[in-house]
Amino acid sequence: MRHTSTPPNVFSYTAAINACAKAKRPDQAMRLLDRMTADGVRPNSYTFSALISSSTDGAEAFALLARMEDLDIAPDVYSFSAAISACETGGQWEMACALLERMQAVGVTPNTYSFGAAISACHHAERYDVALDLLSGMRKAGVEPNVFCYGAAIAACGKSGQYKEALRLLRSMRADGVEPNVITYNAAISACEKGQQFEAAVDLLREMYRNPSGPQPNVVTYNAAISACEKCARPDVAVALVREMDKMNIRPDIVTYVGVKGGAVSLCCVVALLLPLGEPVRAHARPHLLPPPLGTTPPSAAARRRPTATWPCSSRTRWSGGVCSRTSSRTRPSSRARKRPATPARLSARCGRCKPRGWNPTSSRT
Repeated sequence: MRHTSTPPNVFSYTAAINACAKAKRPDQAMRLLDRMTADGVRPNSYTFSALISSSTDGAEAFALLARMEDLDIAPDVYSFSAAISACETGGQWEMACALLERMQAVGVTPNTYSFGAAISACHHAERYDVALDLLSGMRKAGVEPNVFCYGAAIAACGKSGQYKEALRLLRSMRADGVEPNVITYNAAISACEKGQQFEAAVDLLREMYRNPSGPQPNVVTYNAAISACEKCARPDVAVALVREMDKMNIRPDIVTYVGVKGGAVSLCCVVALLLPLGEPVRAHARPHLLPPPLGTTPPSAAARRRPTATWPCSSRTRWSGGVCSRTSSRTRPSSRARKRPATPARLSARCGRCKPRGWNPTSSRT
């Protein structure tokens, strides 16, 4: 725009700062703000809201709010909410609560996003008591909690090991007319896992199936329930849940089998559970722990101790009479030579390019 006759205005600068915020480039957004003021363009509240949303530190967001006041720009609910969200990322629950009090003191009413970000900051800091106080203070401020606020509070209780409070919140949100989603159920089941209450975790899983129109379990739900069984030393229930996942067409992942194996399940049981998974999860297991393919005979102890050879160029079917069909241009050997077995020791002497790896001719019979 500088090379044209149209100078940049507050809308173009705000759009550019918002683009930098979405791209997670706060340094570039700050340079644009400095250039904006140097050009004599006055920023507005939307400009600062976009700039604060790019920040991931509560102290930096607090400084930007102070800069707004220095420019006689009144922060609105979006500016305060963006600052609280920055505190959420860093787990700065004290600063988030201070911003909530400040915005109410200046006459700005918080919304559900403001309270939800503050409760989530308490979740990251493992302060479930403050999260419960914020949830109860929402109604006093005239704000109705939504599923995000309840989910953040339940996750805060679960991270602190307060499974009873998490289950109480799950019941109270239904009484308030807020339907839980799958993320809320996952947080509640994780709380039961922290509290080593596998029966409550399985009951929540069954409750989801009893309501076909509600949220249905996913792999994260089952992983949390299986982990609860693992911590309670109930591998039988964990294995039954894995079998149930297969019936419900929910594909387990490696986290599922880590929880099953951690529950003192026998190695044969873990290997049997790995069989229907296919290659994606079997690749994470050690090859020598997996059973041989169906219909094959396991090798004997002597065969397992015998050194093996790998053929770099081809399979053994391409060897005829000790001559590599790809690297040698010799004439066809006699019928007597073709009848003799092409052992790796003979082949290594005839073909230097395709010499077998991992074979010691002196220790094997030719």
